[in-house]
Amino acid sequence: GGQRSWYIGSANATSPANERNIEFLVELKNGKYKFRPQVVEEELINLNEEGISLFEEFHGKTNEEVIEEQIRQQKIRRLIYELSSIRFSADVLTNNIGTHDLMISVPASDIKIPDDLSIKIKPLPEKSIQSQPISLLTNEVISKFTGYQEVDLSPFLIVEIWSKNDLEKKFVVDMAIDLDRFTNRMNRIFSNIISNKSRFLSYLSFLLSDSAPSVISEENDVNSQKSSSNHNGIAYFEGTPIYEKLLVAASRNPKKLNKINSLIDRIREQRDKNDQPIVSDDFEAMWEIFKPFLK
Repeated sequence: GGQRSWYIGSANATSPANERNIEFLVELKNGKYKFRPQVVEEELINLNEEGISLFEEFHGKTNEEVIEEQIRQQKIRRLIYELSSIRFSADVLTNNIGTHDLMISVPASDIKIPDDLSIKIKPLPEKSIQSQPISLLTNEVISKFTGYQEVDLSPFLIVEIWSKNDLEKKFVVDMAIDLDRFTNRMNRIFSNIISNKSRFLSYLSFLLSDSAPSVISEENDVNSQKSSSNHNGIAYFEGTPIYEKLLVAASRNPKKLNKINSLIDRIREQRDKNDQPIVSDDFEAMWEIFKPFLK
């Protein structure tokens, strides 16, 4: 009659659906004229005021197209497997302005790149320079990636598989690179992360609670610094249960205090962008109370 039903959810009738998976199908019934299928379809696929359509009509593929796509994806998976075995390497050269340039070496390989695909690479931290194509036909050296700070150097490389102008797959491999000569690199990376008092307290709270720290945005940093500027002494930690957490750690898990002590030693001389110490004198005074509990 006038009833219309919408079935939303999973129509999976396979054994996994009945035996292992958690799946459901909801039937929505309505007899109102304004909810007839044609009206709902128009609301879903028509452009809104911003010229955006929430849904696009689905056009199924023929069996031949499906088989062709399966063969293509299998070919790409095979290529990913082969590319992952390449021994990429990089030399780090210090330029005349004090930053570092990468010379990425790509060895020749017998891997056959399909005619409809191409391979590009770039260092993991790279944000501005586009990935560079490689052929694998001969030994290559890619020298386009320059101007890195010490903290931006990474042993990881992004490998991209392109089909004309479309990025098909992107994955990360490691490359041989000597970063051990940069003895302060890890400390500087750490200092970039723990760059102000707010982030110091957030990481401190994380070490004490063994739970994920809340995300601190630049706006949070500014607000926290403003609120702390009117306080003196231990009042800086108002709203942050650091003292209480340190008491709990001292009584139940004093090994956590060793991590805190290492953190403080690591960033004691660090200053924020306003030239204020990350570890304040107030915190140092409070920390002296807990030092006797170090184990």
